[in-house]
Amino acid sequence: MNIRPLALSLAIFAVPIAAKAAPCGIPKDGFQVRNGFDGGKKEGQGAKLSVVAPAGESSYSVADVAIKATLCNWGDGAVRLAPWVEYHNDTNPTKPVENYSVGSTLETEPKALKFDYDDGSNAYQTFIDYSLTYKDDIEGEKQSGKLAVLIYGEAVQPIGNLVDNPLAWLGAYSRHSPKKVTIKDHEFNLESDRWRLTPYFGVEQYVDKPEIVAGVASGTETVDPAYFLFRYYAEYWPFKHPAGKGIQIVATYTFRNSLNSEGLDHPEFGTAGINYVFDADEHFSLGVDYSVGDNPDTDFLHEEKTTISLKVKY
Repeated sequence: MNIRPLALSLAIFAVPIAAKAAPCGIPKDGFQVRNGFDGGKKEGQGAKLSVVAPAGESSYSVADVAIKATLCNWGDGAVRLAPWVEYHNDTNPTKPVENYSVGSTLETEPKALKFDYDDGSNAYQTFIDYSLTYKDDIEGEKQSGKLAVLIYGEAVQPIGNLVDNPLAWLGAYSRHSPKKVTIKDHEFNLESDRWRLTPYFGVEQYVDKPEIVAGVASGTETVDPAYFLFRYYAEYWPFKHPAGKGIQIVATYTFRNSLNSEGLDHPEFGTAGINYVFDADEHFSLGVDYSVGDNPDTDFLHEEKTTISLKVKY
């Protein structure tokens, strides 16, 4: 195992130990289950278990599972320590993937970056997340690490629409609005037009990342790329039944720009999906996802795939 990723992994586990004297413990809502933790905790992308059946080819499975636990809180929850683990597995016979990552994130809500209305109510909160990641590529037998700082924000109160509130594009959400629909003389009470928009800005420093040569990860050469990152998350509910069932549309786009001329210059990655949610708490859904670009979960190898997945979010 390489020394630098090993040192980073030791630092990840040293942070919770050093914080032992802090008010630590797992609160009732301290666990999160997602398909990954590229963004904030309010993103609605659940862990995915998929089966892919290409025409004329053998079927294969895909799994993307991530679990995070918020263990420590300081300053009435304004600073939180949250270790996490991710696992990604793709049994595609032509491009197999299997890796896991462990990390710790220090989530902060700086008071200096709170913006209030004139009446004193909190209008917009900025978040800064500091994270350490250790990754083990089981398929490629490589280890790497990452240090990152991510900045994002969100309006604290729901916003009615984007036309009257252009700043909502910097991070905001809305609530469902009542809507009646008549189908074959039967009237249904639905809720519609709920959305969430979140832009992210950040910097990343990778350690011992496999070098991509002619679209393939090198088995021997590594690089230490540093990136400026921009990521945008959009979630939209065209309708939702009051009992909780409904349609959810999710899209993300991530752009990176190299800061040190190592690795890829401008890796880009985008996803889009549509889900049918089965319950009011949005724990279970069935969805179709499309992804294209340089996937950071597979060392920025280029991919383009469509999957049908059972998803779990908690």
